[in-house]
Amino acid sequence: YAHIEDTEARTAFIRGEVYSALKLGVGRFSEELERSGKAQELEAAVGEYAEVVQALNRAPDYGAGVWRPSPNYSSRGGYKPQLVVIHTCEGAYSGCWGWLSNPRAGASAHYVVNTTGTEVSQLVREADRAWHVAADYQCSRNGGQLCSRNGIGTNSISVGIEHAGYASQGSWPAGQIDASARLVCNITKDWGIARDRYHIVGHGQLQPWNRTDPGRNWPWTSYLQKINAACGAGSTPAPS
Repeated sequence: YAHIEDTEARTAFIRGEVYSALKLGVGRFSEELERSGKAQELEAAVGEYAEVVQALNRAPDYGAGVWRPSPNYSSRGGYKPQLVVIHTCEGAYSGCWGWLSNPRAGASAHYVVNTTGTEVSQLVREADRAWHVAADYQCSRNGGQLCSRNGIGTNSISVGIEHAGYASQGSWPAGQIDASARLVCNITKDWGIARDRYHIVGHGQLQPWNRTDPGRNWPWTSYLQKINAACGAGSTPAPS
């Protein structure tokens, strides 16, 4: 139904998207399946499988995350992360990381955050270059900051975070924003990245001709406040 090729992603879709919807009362098991007793048996089996996978695959750079490595990455070419780029999946969580871990995608991100904030997948190590922004960096799109990096591929100097959902949506779940803020705090601490709107940026800001994510309703002000609160400090100075 979801057209997800990856087996683990397909299982996670059932557990994370389908069953969570059922628990909220959106749809239901068929009467035949309920009478057979197989609905509960199937839900338990899928849940147990996913929990085992999660326990065995801790993310290398973020202890709270799940490691689901993508083959779609390359070397940073000697550069270090100086930006965090915020993306939206334009779809559901499992399909997002499932596709970005597929070699046919030709794209990736370092992280994907689910809708509720209960799970974060890491696909690419932060020291490596994920393929998430198809544009060279230009400081004119970013308040005249980091102009010495003009002409360098944005992917070489950034960490990319995808978020389940759509750039067009009117609001963002509190749990997802909180989880993303904790993740960004961790990244900025590890790499000495300033926690402000010039170093934590939207994809559409850097590639405006064909991208708008995370969209006009992304809560930038409260998001940055949550990031700084998670780090227990104000915005950091830009790294030298």
